[in-house]
Amino acid sequence: MEIPRLKSRRLMGNIKEFQKEPFQFPAKVASKYGGIAKFRVFHRNIICINHPDLFHHVMVKNHTAYERGLHYKNQHVLFGRGMISTEGDEWHKKRLRGAPAFHQEQIQRTVPLSVNAANKFLEEWNDATGKAPVISLVPAMHQITISVICQSLFSVDLDKEKSIEFGQIIQRSMGLIRKKNNSLLRLPVWMPTRGNSELLRTKGAITRFVLEKTAARTKKKGIWN
Repeated sequence: MEIPRLKSRRLMGNIKEFQKEPFQFPAKVASKYGGIAKFRVFHRNIICINHPDLFHHVMVKNHTAYERGLHYKNQHVLFGRGMISTEGDEWHKKRLRGAPAFHQEQIQRTVPLSVNAANKFLEEWNDATGKAPVISLVPAMHQITISVICQSLFSVDLDKEKSIEFGQIIQRSMGLIRKKNNSLLRLPVWMPTRGNSELLRTKGAITRFVLEKTAARTKKKGIWN
């Protein structure tokens, strides 16, 4: 099977389009060619798919034949060596341990939380009609997602300002990881560069958030005073 290729510049490839829309651009490229296509960033070819049959082929039927892509590298800096940042046997062991959390009954428990969060935001948006000419959708989606996560994992609610702030931290941290992965000079994270220092600061903010919510849930359950 010959994979369709997007036209690109001689040296830079499609780097400008990719940098402008790092998440949307691959999906647009795949859609343009019926579900699978590739584009080039400098010397590196990137294959993107968005067809369910192809997802099943890669993620289920032949998952051992594929490694995580470039943009998953260095994820361990932020999230440790969990399912997101590992692969092979190490990933498989962690996936088996985490399997109970993905059972249908557990997933169904998040449905009312998601519905309540969505209804809450719809009420806020209705109230904002005529007051705000534009509602930024990305921070709103961050807020909904983080609200559901906090309710389902930690049984605690998070106010609007905190959820937006944490969403911005996550977005910024992923941007720093992406920048590090795309850099031609990939210095280890312990070197005191500006990018590494900012990355470690965002890691600290994420860690503090998780520890605070874990402590709040523990206290709520009466495990400690």
